[in-house]
Amino acid sequence: MLKRVLARVGAVLVALVVTLALWTWLSPWPSVLLIRVMWPEATTEQEQAMEAQRPAGISAQHDVVVDATDPDGRIDIYRPEAAVEAALPTIVWVHGGGFVTGTKNGMDTYLDHIAAAGFTVVAVEYTVAPNAQYPRPVQQVTRAVDFLVTHAQEYGVDPDQMVLAGDSAGAHIAAQTAMAIAQPGYSEDAGLDLPELSDIQANSDLQATVLYSGAFDMTLMKSSEGMGRWMVQTMLWAYTGSKDPASDPHLEWASLPQHVDSDFPSSFISTGPADPLLSHSESMADHLEAQGVQVDTLWFPDAPDTIGHEYQMDLRTPQAKESMKALLAFLRTHLDTPVPLEAPADLW
Repeated sequence: MLKRVLARVGAVLVALVVTLALWTWLSPWPSVLLIRVMWPEATTEQEQAMEAQRPAGISAQHDVVVDATDPDGRIDIYRPEAAVEAALPTIVWVHGGGFVTGTKNGMDTYLDHIAAAGFTVVAVEYTVAPNAQYPRPVQQVTRAVDFLVTHAQEYGVDPDQMVLAGDSAGAHIAAQTAMAIAQPGYSEDAGLDLPELSDIQANSDLQATVLYSGAFDMTLMKSSEGMGRWMVQTMLWAYTGSKDPASDPHLEWASLPQHVDSDFPSSFISTGPADPLLSHSESMADHLEAQGVQVDTLWFPDAPDTIGHEYQMDLRTPQAKESMKALLAFLRTHLDTPVPLEAPADLW
């Protein structure tokens, strides 16, 4: 009797293992769910340290509705209270999360520091994969930019001084949105379906991009190793719907470095030396420079191996502080800040 029970239990376990293996082979969902559990969150210590560094005098409007038909069609807007009447240069930030996790909500302290330097800063929400797939996030970010241009006076936005920014997966989404806005014909060639594009191009001016730790170059996907390769493959499969996006002709235009041209805006590109996606940022910078685009880079080649992907978010480290200082200098070079505000001097 016991042998029969054990045999049945064993058969059930084998069936479950086979089913899970088959599901993992046919769908990115099992691996995505695992990544969502594994994805590193800020420690309590880091959150407390960041909160202690939060600059004062920043007003925030959370969950402003961009698209009432889209549950994720929301933005957060950060502005210096001292500039309540001013239309400020505007940085539109797209959060990271490997395309499969993350929300805009974790960006508030970091974006407060940028706003304190005299900017309107907007955090955009988008639907993570595989809940939605490429190019849906690009469409959502484009819709958010169009909303800001249309409602510029209401939200203190200067539509003639806009910057698209992002970190990790958000850097890819921000860069591709910038390509659609700035490079004639790219959106049509890439099949992005952006009906708001003509209004944005007619009524605003994209001055620059800021790109941290991005996954830009799908031709480099197979160069990753070990756990990093599994994560990159899972994330891109979930986002694009293709198990091998680097070989999918439909996704050719989603590999960004190969399609930038001289109309792409001036850019600030950075990541840490221990970032497994460092080669993606280097590829993006190299291709932009080859097209004659002005690019400021920050790599920290001699930094410790703790300075890696998304290093800039931990403002306790000297590299993150140097990065914030360089970022604000880059923004002031390309934007006219009418309000002479500064982030706390003891930080930078």
